[in-house]
Amino acid sequence: MTRSTSLASTDDDASLPLFPPRAARSQSLPVPSSPSSLSTFTLTSIKRDASQGGTPYFCYVLLLSLAASFMAPWVSIGTLVSYYSRTPRFFTWMNVAFYLPGLPVSLLQFSLDERFDLSYGSRQVFLFRILVCLFSIIAICFLLPSASDSQTLILCSLLGVVTWSAHGTCIQLASLFSKMAVGFLQFGVQLPNLWALGLILALSLYGVTDASLYTPSKIKIFYFSQCLLVLAGVVFAILMWRRPFTKNAQRSYHRDIEASAVDAGAEDSMTASLLRSSSASNPPETRDSLVRSAISKHSFVLFFTIFASISSGSFFGQVTSTSSSFNIAQTLYFIRLFSDLGGRFVAASLPRALLLSSIDGLYKLTLLRLAVWVVFFAYIFPGAEFLLPRSDALICALTSFGSLHSGLCAVLVYEYAGTEIVVRRGMGKESNAVGARMLNIVFHKACFSASVVSLLLGLAFDSLT
Repeated sequence: MTRSTSLASTDDDASLPLFPPRAARSQSLPVPSSPSSLSTFTLTSIKRDASQGGTPYFCYVLLLSLAASFMAPWVSIGTLVSYYSRTPRFFTWMNVAFYLPGLPVSLLQFSLDERFDLSYGSRQVFLFRILVCLFSIIAICFLLPSASDSQTLILCSLLGVVTWSAHGTCIQLASLFSKMAVGFLQFGVQLPNLWALGLILALSLYGVTDASLYTPSKIKIFYFSQCLLVLAGVVFAILMWRRPFTKNAQRSYHRDIEASAVDAGAEDSMTASLLRSSSASNPPETRDSLVRSAISKHSFVLFFTIFASISSGSFFGQVTSTSSSFNIAQTLYFIRLFSDLGGRFVAASLPRALLLSSIDGLYKLTLLRLAVWVVFFAYIFPGAEFLLPRSDALICALTSFGSLHSGLCAVLVYEYAGTEIVVRRGMGKESNAVGARMLNIVFHKACFSASVVSLLLGLAFDSLT
């Protein structure tokens, strides 16, 4: 019997073997004839999935809304780039403080998630973690308006801890449904762009270059508005937790990790026996190594996509405009936000073609993205004006391309990884959850590396100016 490919499987899955023989794994599921024939994240595929008893529409809506709520504060803070650029490189240090904790958080989640899920139940663990994260974000937003510069950096670091913990928690949950669920979650991460723009316009802060015009009352309204949106996220989290489709997916996942623990113990005993009896030097392949091998190229694309996006975005405050009245930093930030959102929309709704139809195509596109990253830093490097002409249009175009690429990859990498693990390799949903956590670690390795590079470049720029 072969393992079912559905991520919202039934109780019958509990009797299926966790690790079928390699030959059975390779033959259990048909491999699509071409990358373009893989299931795409479109409205048609969503309707087909729902009509066939798969993931319902409301699941996607809740995942999208939940992601938007916990990411809204940080996305919105970036729109205050002019306000937080009142001292040299301060906005860069804020980015470093926010992104740096992501890696240790994701590593802890990867090492402890299944242990906690087994001990306390995945349903209880999810609700506890997401509520702690959301209420912590609300508390931080209350404190930020009156914080000093040093306190602001500490609060940004704490905001990074709880935001990325919420992100990892939701990534794991989304991986239990169809592969489109992670795409919706990633789309929701950038949805607060609309909220941030509307809030800045309502407070008459769009295009403002004078930091003194960011009055204390406006800053308080700005942050308290974030609290209301995150509070709505608490409602979305509870609704998600209470829905039957979530209960079924989490119970099925819990049975799989229990079976995985049993099989791992049996495998360890068998391996030890073989080593004692035949001095074998190569233990059997484990689930994690199989998953890691399956998503190696996806990991490359995700790492360098996020690395380039965060490290360049940290220096928007250092870009100078050819016009003294033009707020280029805030403009670049909104270009980044909406180009990224546009990329996610393109990945979600349009047919895949050329470089977007496979992970190999995204790999080539990522190499081009790295070349654009080099050009961006050549543009802003102190004293290197002779390398590139000063042009607001040029720097805006470079930022738009890079962010469009980021949005595309943020959705497609997770979808193609799920396809590789479940469809091509014939693994189950517990393997897909492991793959999602591995990609989450790759994401945060990129954030961590970008933060370190931003820190070093910021210090280097300071020494040159």
